[in-house]
Amino acid sequence: MKIFVTGCLHGEWDRLIQTVEELIQQGEQIDLILVTGDAQTMRYQEDLNAFAAPPKYRLMGSFYKIYNGEKKIPRPTIVVGGNHESADFLHLLPFGGWLAEDVFYIGRAGSLSIGDITISAISGLYKHEDYYRKVDENFPLRTQADIHTWYHIRAFSDFQLLGLPHTQIMLSHEWPAKIPLNYGGEYLKRRRRDLIESDRTNSFGLLKGLDIIHHLKPSTWFASHHHITFRANVEGTQFHAIPKPTRNDWFIVADIDGDFQEIKYRGDWISILKATTTEMTDPAILKDINWDERWEKLKPQMEKCEDSSLGDFELNPFEYTAKFCTEHNVYCPNPEIREYMASRKPC
Repeated sequence: MKIFVTGCLHGEWDRLIQTVEELIQQGEQIDLILVTGDAQTMRYQEDLNAFAAPPKYRLMGSFYKIYNGEKKIPRPTIVVGGNHESADFLHLLPFGGWLAEDVFYIGRAGSLSIGDITISAISGLYKHEDYYRKVDENFPLRTQADIHTWYHIRAFSDFQLLGLPHTQIMLSHEWPAKIPLNYGGEYLKRRRRDLIESDRTNSFGLLKGLDIIHHLKPSTWFASHHHITFRANVEGTQFHAIPKPTRNDWFIVADIDGDFQEIKYRGDWISILKATTTEMTDPAILKDINWDERWEKLKPQMEKCEDSSLGDFELNPFEYTAKFCTEHNVYCPNPEIREYMASRKPC
């Protein structure tokens, strides 16, 4: 299977479509598209009211053409969230969901299967001050505080990912902490010493990134955010940082062992969501406990869940959060979102 992977897309969906179509016309095999954040999936002008960017950068981009059917994405696409996004849209989909035909947002964190291939991801950026905070931003997002904190990673997302047994591919917007410091080498010393210094003072990257590598042992990790090309072997995981579309190397085509099949939710991921209601309700409980010990207590509960034994779950078109929570008996981390979506009709 061949995967087209982009860095920060910054709303340039027209360019993405054109580039992928040209590669296909040239005979290149492309089965799947991955977008590692800052996708900027604005549907209409109102979405710009919840866009974390200075006014001069609040541009519509071209995603709306896909959303309204004017254009079609040439291959199924999976999106991870960054810090410059259509916040109202993504905030309504904490567990992921379809953003348009063939464009799927993986959620605050998530894990999907494509045949024998597993893809897991975490969206957003790590900020210590919000890590153990509840998902309590008000919808619609209109204050600068809410617009700039909704994408901050909460502890329960890391905790849930560490409950998975494995993943083949890992996606994030931000890099795992300690990669610049321990794996940056001469390249980052010359090009981005600021990343190394930030890492040295513990103010860089995903707090649990290396823990995820140790536990899930992904063969490949794709990220972006810093707008540079960088590669490193991190304890057997091939880490790839990809820049934005203003550069010629703004994408890579990765060759992954396996055949493309239908994208599905992993059954064990659904079981994890059902087993971690307490952690989603109040992430602060994860602050002073041993996570491994907590998972030892939760695993027997997960094994009793029917989701894992039933296998993986199809992604229903435009599946809203309220429907997802009801069908799988999963707690929605933001009650306001749950109440809002319960009043909405599916597309």
